[in-house]
Amino acid sequence: MSNSEAINLMKTFVPNKGMGNISFTSTEEEIVAILGKPETREVIDEGDGFHSVELYFDQQDISVFLHYDGKDFEYLSIHSNNLLFNGIDFRKENKTTIVDNIEAYYAANKIKMDLKIEKDLPEYVYTYDNIGLTIWFENEEIVDISVELPQ
Repeated sequence: MSNSEAINLMKTFVPNKGMGNISFTSTEEEIVAILGKPETREVIDEGDGFHSVELYFDQQDISVFLHYDGKDFEYLSIHSNNLLFNGIDFRKENKTTIVDNIEAYYAANKIKMDLKIEKDLPEYVYTYDNIGLTIWFENEEIVDISVELPQ
């Protein structure tokens, strides 16, 4: 398998499962076994016993956030600037094609459309809670993408 194929596999988002070989239930140790040692690891105190462990894999353009309530694992979110989903590579498509593709996924899988758009100028945040996908756009460009298990 070529390096480009491996990266594409790593970037493929499957709702309710994960992205690439990382599942939404993966532990920090499992993530490191899959992606290698992160360039940066931070523990962020969010107050009231909540904290996150943030793993930054700069070479793969992936960040993984493990969210905790005390010692209890709450959820995992994966961030990247690009993603493969429903047969398209978000890096190679415009905003309209991306949004249309997500809507087609909802229709094909008979999922109720739940798009929320927030204007956090200069960014627009598109959130699809039913599949655990959030995309930050600045104009037509993707600034960030987050995937997680729908809450």
